[in-house]
Order: sequence, then structure tokens, then C-alpha cells
Amino acid sequence: MSMVFRDGFTDSFLNSYKSLAEALYSDTAEKSLNIDKKYKTKGLDFAYIKDESINAKVWISRNMDTMCINTGTISQLYAWFYSVFSDPAMFNEIGNASVEDSSKVDGSFDVSKMQIQFTGEPKDKVRWTVANITAMLAIRFIVAHELGHLMNGHVFLLKSLYGTKSVDMIPKKLRSTGFKGSEKDYALDRRALEMDADAYAVTSSIYTLDQLLTSKRDLSEPFLELLVSPLQIFELWGFAVHTIFMLFEREQGSLPEYEEKLLYLPTEARQTLNISAFIESFRYNRQGGHLQYSDDEIETVINFVKSGIGKSELFFNANESTSYNFFESALDNSEFYKFTEELRTHWSDSLRSKLEEYSRAKLYNPSKMNFL
Repeated sequence: MSMVFRDGFTDSFLNSYKSLAEALYSDTAEKSLNIDKKYKTKGLDFAYIKDESINAKVWISRNMDTMCINTGTISQLYAWFYSVFSDPAMFNEIGNASVEDSSKVDGSFDVSKMQIQFTGEPKDKVRWTVANITAMLAIRFIVAHELGHLMNGHVFLLKSLYGTKSVDMIPKKLRSTGFKGSEKDYALDRRALEMDADAYAVTSSIYTLDQLLTSKRDLSEPFLELLVSPLQIFELWGFAVHTIFMLFEREQGSLPEYEEKLLYLPTEARQTLNISAFIESFRYNRQGGHLQYSDDEIETVINFVKSGIGKSELFFNANESTSYNFFESALDNSEFYKFTEELRTHWSDSLRSKLEEYSRAKLYNPSKMNFL
């Protein structure tokens, strides 16, 4: 069994993401909309799992919300983005790309020192800083996804319906088995709940990016000055999140594109819906007065997100000998429409009402979801 640890480390990476998870949890818990104490917990128990794969999981034990993140989530993602910004061809408008030498960076967790260690890093200080920001955006998305499972009532619901003990961001068992006649029902529930957790993370990301950008538009973060435009932070976010799912798929190997017992949508479909959710939520919150962006700025934001996705595929394909082009792959596939429509219908007609009893946050309603 992998080692699980909650303390005993001084590594800045491990400390930072423990603090981030606790802060996000605390902020969300304070805004809880569920007044039924039966479904409230005493707080968050955060831990790391010594595992070099990228993943995270949540469960509830002794009335405590528990979140575990694999050490590989941090070491692999930081190493990947260090490699990106060590490549002079990538984001060459940021910092002094000419000093980089395309070094591939590897990362690992040293259990004897309880530290994340890397074989290298970008040479230019600006590019090193932006690489760290990009890694932070990726890992923050994963943390928010796990919070979505907790705060939207997924853990309570799956335990009550199926006896599921924990919920992984990417299940180690990719297909539903062991539920007798309900394998397809369980798989459909899990697919829908994974997309709900993604939507939670997307919405959370929008507010975080807006806070980084604005602080009332006059107290913006100093690191934004390192970018071509402050709005380029959205390009880094699109790059970061898309990279997560490509790395997930790399670890899992070849999977069937669509299958009734698969516990989550294929990556290209999942990401198409995530970016659609981003655009829809961004426009909705802008129209509601929660975000202050001009029409031109909104188009710039959307174009930056799409650009980040394109650049992430460009780097991944060049380094992994793949040929990813997720959006075209999804939109040209009739099975994409069949499975995503089934997912939306199941969410609206069945799952959302079941989750109302358990949810401690406002549930996402993708009733106006648009494709890119």
C-alpha cells in the first residue's frame, strides 16, 4: 500500500498545496448553502499519497472530508511545465527564450527528504516564474475538482447508492464492474459526476483568474507584468488544464472512445465540454455583473483559452509522438453527441435532484451549454 502522510515535510511545494486546499475548502465551507447538519462535516483532513502517477481522491471518514493528492501530481506537472518553458520555441514572447536549451526536466518525490526534486528548470528567471504559475493553475484545478466532489454531494450520493468508499479524479478501474445489474447506471452516474466536478473547477478557476487580474483593476498581481498582456493568464490556464487531461490519458494507455460502462467521457469530449462550460459561465457571470469585461476583452479571453489548448497539444504531440486535436476529433464524432446528450439529460432529469439533498454548494446547471 502506498504511504499516506499528512505532515513531516518542509518542502515548499507540498506545504503550498496543502495550504491552498485548506484555504479553498475553508472559503467554500463558509458559503455553504445546506443548513441540514446531517450532511455537514467537521472539516478537511488533507494528506499526500506517495504515488508517482497524477491523481487525487476524496472520501468522508469519521465525519471529516478527506482529500489526498498523489505526490506525482506535483512532481509530474511541475516537471512538465519546466520542460515547456525550457523550450525556446514555446511562449517565446515571454522572458528571454534564447537562453533556453530544450532540456527535458524530470521530477520525483524523495521520501528520505520528504521533498519534490527536479533534474532542471528554465534558465530565464521570468520563464521560471511563469512555469511555476502555470503549474499552480493546473494543480489548483485538480484541487477544485476534488472539492467539487465533496461540496456538491458526490461522495454522500455514491456511498448511499452504491457503497462507493472514495472518489478518484481518474478511477483506477476505468469501467464499472461489480454492481450486478447496475453497471451501466453506475458508469453513467460517475460520468455525469466527473463532469459536474470539472464544471465546479472551471467556475472556481474563473473567479480565481479574475481575482488575479483585477483586485478592482488597480492592485493586479506583479507577475502579470511578465506576460504580453494580463489577459494572457487565460492562455496559461487553457494550456495547464488541457495538459492535465493529456497526461492522464498517457498514463492510462489506449482506451475505447465511447463505452457505456466507461466511468468518464473520452478526453476530447470531456475537454470540449469543459471549455464550453468555461465560455458559458464566463459570459453568464459577465452578463450578471459579476465580471467586468468589455465585449472585446471577452473575445480576447476566449481566444487566449483556445490558443493555450492549441499550444499544449503542439508541445505534447512534439514530445510524445501523438497527434492530439481534441476538438475536431470530438465534433466530427457522432458518438460524442450521443454520449454528451445522454449525460446532460441524465444530469438534468435525475442526478441534480438527487444531489440537492447532499450538496453543500450551488449546483451547476448546464441548461444552455453550447459546443465550440
